Amino acid sequence: MLSRRLVRWALGWVRGASIERSVASALALFRLASWALTSLMYVTSPSPPGASAFKIAVASLLLVAAVLSNWLLNRAVGDSRQIAGLAIAEAIALPAVLLPTGGIASPFVWYALNPLLVAAVYLPIGYTWGVVVTFLAASSAATAVSPMTRGQPLTAHAQVALILVLVTLTTRVQAQLLRRLEMQSVRIGEQSRALREAYYSLAVRGEALSSVLQFGREAIAAQSHVELYRLLALGVKQRFRAGWAGVLYIASEREDDSFDCPWLPDRPSCGLVEAGVRPGLDWQQAWSAGESALRSHAQDPLDHEDGAYVVAPLLVEDGDMVALFAVYGLDQIRRTELLVWLEYARQLAARIAAADRTRHTLDYLADVY
Repeated sequence: MLSRRLVRWALGWVRGASIERSVASALALFRLASWALTSLMYVTSPSPPGASAFKIAVASLLLVAAVLSNWLLNRAVGDSRQIAGLAIAEAIALPAVLLPTGGIASPFVWYALNPLLVAAVYLPIGYTWGVVVTFLAASSAATAVSPMTRGQPLTAHAQVALILVLVTLTTRVQAQLLRRLEMQSVRIGEQSRALREAYYSLAVRGEALSSVLQFGREAIAAQSHVELYRLLALGVKQRFRAGWAGVLYIASEREDDSFDCPWLPDRPSCGLVEAGVRPGLDWQQAWSAGESALRSHAQDPLDHEDGAYVVAPLLVEDGDMVALFAVYGLDQIRRTELLVWLEYARQLAARIAAADRTRHTLDYLADVY
């Protein structure tokens, strides 16, 4: 029966409960069950006429003590000193119940397993055997003065003492095994979480690499900056599930959908490529933030407007920023992946700019010659 209880403790612990709490619950159930069985044996045993009321009173008093002990043990879990005090107090008090009920020959002697089990499970080995010795000494004294067992040699009940010692020893060993299992389970749980995190990280990285390659296959065919910016804005919005993404760029010449940028008076006009619905962005402040990052030689994405937006320089020519990327509603854990996208887009934008310069040079030479 004790082994099955320990197995149930282990199962409860495996389901996520603390082993200390699981054992406390099992011991509480065992205490009530042992009270019920020993009280039944005591009340139904042959007795002189008129002794039934006394027996019921003893059993009732012991029930109150059992409920109180369970409550105190539940509160003391985690505090070895309180548990030790509770076990020793119970080991000394139980022989007072044995005194009028037959000493160590009383059915309630098996109820005494409760403080011994508590000591075996929760206390160091020295305290455990101290509780055992305390109980055996007190119960031997109760046997020596009990009217029912007075005059009997103590060796007549040595078998009972041997059983109590062996049960305590067995419980001690099983409790230590359960603690080792708990420690191993914690380590296995930590390793399992680490493996899941590593697997998730690999899966995310694989997905990120796949998305970058897909963007690269589409963007490498772009023939103009506007086409590249459109692919970037649309790709970032879809890949990162952002609310909006866009690129503000300086147009080399006025276009149909271009507009003036008052903070750039020496530039002809600005163009905007965006995907999604922009909730409202002060482009002048965002442009200033991008230029500040450029002057500090940092082109990593920057938080803007209390982190609502993330902005970053996209294209730089002759030390001046000519294109600014911005995104709204970006998950912060995706910034590293966004940086890869932006770096790839910068390289493509620089290549398109170099191709434009080469084409303009060839056109100039053709006109001259």
